[in-house]
Amino acid sequence: MTIPNWLSASRYLLAPCICIAILTNTWLVATSLFLLAIITDVLDGWLARKLSSVSAIGGLLDHSADAFLVGVILGTLSYLKFIPWILPILLISAFVQYVLDSNALKGKTLRTNRLGRYNGFGYYILSAIPLIQASMSWQVFSAPTLYYLGWGLVLTTLISMTERAALLWLSRR
Repeated sequence: MTIPNWLSASRYLLAPCICIAILTNTWLVATSLFLLAIITDVLDGWLARKLSSVSAIGGLLDHSADAFLVGVILGTLSYLKFIPWILPILLISAFVQYVLDSNALKGKTLRTNRLGRYNGFGYYILSAIPLIQASMSWQVFSAPTLYYLGWGLVLTTLISMTERAALLWLSRR
């Protein structure tokens, strides 16, 4: 385990802590832990490149930690009716598809698509908005707006998954 891999793995520990903080209405704690998770996400890739320790397994660990983190947060937010219940399910399904069609379990590097990358940012942003709003007592985005943004991510996730499946099908013909 390298330092970058430890940073990635730390998000597996931070995710349930953030979930508990959300469920106990300690929003400032949840937001602070989320920001710490973002810092580990930025640092792990940078350090891996700086220390010349980039690897397929490190990339898989990084991306799976991201998917777990935002999946747990979005799952908690969907339980609280902030976002559509189907979004965390689709996020995890899209990640599994991403891993399988990249052959990452066979040591291959993960292959992203543009829409999937944008969706990844969208999951983080949609996770951050309610945390920041609640911890700062701001109301920039109304509850219906957040819900509709969630449905937008549902749609783009379905499109991304369909695109990946079509490209995989075409490549095997």
